[in-house]
Amino acid sequence: VEQVDELFELRAMLEANLLADSIPNLSEETLAEATALLSELDQALGKENAVNTWSALNSNYHNCLYSGANRPQTQDLVNTLNKNSDRYIRMHLLWAGGISKAESEHNDLLAYCKAKDIDNAVALLKKHILGSRDEIKAFLVKRENNNL
Repeated sequence: VEQVDELFELRAMLEANLLADSIPNLSEETLAEATALLSELDQALGKENAVNTWSALNSNYHNCLYSGANRPQTQDLVNTLNKNSDRYIRMHLLWAGGISKAESEHNDLLAYCKAKDIDNAVALLKKHILGSRDEIKAFLVKRENNNL
């Protein structure tokens, strides 16, 4: 459970920083690409066997929104953290009810990015990441208690 805290708190800090730096530089083309990725992501969410596809699309979607930051070292750190947290994210989607929430939060995040609303975008992204952390931790604790 401590590992989940650290991974997701680091992600929230770094990804919020990337997003804030990225939003002013997001082009119409990049936002169109993010919109297309989000559409694919929404379609993948409806299919039970699409967790692998969803994981890759989710990373691509977020990375697209961060691309305007032009901070490759920070992006590399985020990618490493995402690889390390991938199993928890999959668990969240499959068993801890993360799918329906992720969909609406992704749509709202894209809307804030299109509106160049940095404050609301960053606040939502932190809530998105830390909310997932809290739900994953609750799921792990419940599972551990059931196995005792």
